[in-house]
Amino acid sequence: MAIKKSKLGSLEEIGRGGEGVVYRCRARPDQVYKEFQPQVLAEVDEDALDRLIALPSSLDKASHQYLLARTAWPLEKVVEIGAPIGYTMPLIPGAFFVTHGVRAYPKTCECDWNKLAMRTTWLDNSNIVSSVPQVSGTQLLELLMDLCKMVELLHRMRLIIGDISGRNMLWCLSPSPTVMMIDNDGYRVEGMRGVTLPKQTPDWQDPYLGGADTTHQSDLYKLSLAVLRGYLGSGIIKPEQVDTKDPAITRLVDLARRGTGPNNRPNASEWLTLLKGFRQQLVLADRPVLQMPPIVTRPQPNVIESFVPKRPIIKFS
Repeated sequence: MAIKKSKLGSLEEIGRGGEGVVYRCRARPDQVYKEFQPQVLAEVDEDALDRLIALPSSLDKASHQYLLARTAWPLEKVVEIGAPIGYTMPLIPGAFFVTHGVRAYPKTCECDWNKLAMRTTWLDNSNIVSSVPQVSGTQLLELLMDLCKMVELLHRMRLIIGDISGRNMLWCLSPSPTVMMIDNDGYRVEGMRGVTLPKQTPDWQDPYLGGADTTHQSDLYKLSLAVLRGYLGSGIIKPEQVDTKDPAITRLVDLARRGTGPNNRPNASEWLTLLKGFRQQLVLADRPVLQMPPIVTRPQPNVIESFVPKRPIIKFS
C-alpha cells in the first residue's frame, strides 16, 4: 500500500530524530507520518518496508490486533515522485506520556524505559518535577512480564528487533501495566535486510556481536538488561554491578548475568517463568492470615459403657 505525501494534507512537526521527522496528520487524527532524513534515504530498502507493512495481515486476528495496539507499526508507505520517503503509523496514546524535568520548565514527554530504569534516582532531587510512577510490587512484575510477552511474540514471528533501548520502549500503568514498542521500522525478518542498516544504542550494545548485524541472541542480551534495569530502577547498570547479597534479587541477577554472557542466554519465556514465580510469591504474601477458632476438646464417654443398657440396681436383703 502506498500514498502520495500530498494526500496527507496539512502536517505539523511533533518530533525529530537521527533517522526521521515525525508529523501529525491533521486529516488523520489517529496517525502520524514519519519522513526519513535525507541522509537516510539512500539506505532505505523499499522491499523491507513493504514486508513490514504487509506482515500484520499474515497473523491471526488476535495477534494482528495485539501487534498494532502495542507498536507504532508502519501502516502505509508514503511516496514522492514514485520513491518511498516515509510511512504512516499509529499515534502513540496519551497514556504513554508524562510530565518530567527540572522544576522551572518540566516537559511533556514519552514515558520510556529509561524513566523506569532511573525512577529512584531523582526521588531526593527537589529540583526535579516528575509524574513518572514509582511502580513496584505486582504492578512492576506485570509490566516486565508484558515486555517479555511482546518480545516472545516478535521472535515467534521471526522478527529481529535489533535496537532495543531505553528510548524505544514505552510504558504505562493504566488501565493495566502495558509496554509499547516504537521505532519498529528498525525491525527485520530473520535472514533478510531491514528498512535501514542495523543500529545499536550505547549502554545497550551486545559486545559479543563483534561488529556483525543484530540477531535474536542480541535481542535476548538487551532483554536481560531491560528486565534488570526495570526491576531495580536505580540506574543504567549491568548485572556485575549489582550487589547480590540480597537473596530477594539473587535469582534475577543470576539470570541477567547469563543473559548478558556469551552463551545460553535465557529467552523471553524463561524470563516470564521467573517473573511469574515472583508475582505468585507476592500474591501469597499479601493474602490475609485466616484466624481459625480454637478447637475445644470434650471428654468422650467410654465407648463400651455408652452402649450397655442401664439396668436397675437390685438390692438383696
